[in-house]
Amino acid sequence: MNRLKGVLPFLKKVAKYSIYVLAALEIIQFAVDKIESLNIPESPKIEENEQVVSE
Repeated sequence: MNRLKGVLPFLKKVAKYSIYVLAALEIIQFAVDKIESLNIPESPKIEENEQVVSE
């Protein structure tokens, strides 16, 4: 029984922080999806540089 008393608080902390980690991952995934959906056109300078490098 004493062993169980030592393990339960640890498991509670793991569960608590895993919820925080999952929430942070969801926020990051949402931000990445939003950024990808913006479809920002590349500037001509970047495209010119890519052509120079590929030659």
